[in-house]
Amino acid sequence: MSTRDDAAPGPAPRDPLAPDALEAEIRDDARSERRVAWIGLVGVLVTAGVLVLLSVLR
Repeated sequence: MSTRDDAAPGPAPRDPLAPDALEAEIRDDARSERRVAWIGLVGVLVTAGVLVLLSVLR
């Protein structure tokens, strides 16, 4: 016979494979990939700017 006292008093542990957890992990991965892409783009633009500046000053 089940009563309310049988249930655990705290929240249930989160399942790492639950849809919400997977969605959050995918969102975090996408955010990290975008950050890497932006850093790469800025690096390429800065490098191109330095090369142009050096060629003008030469």
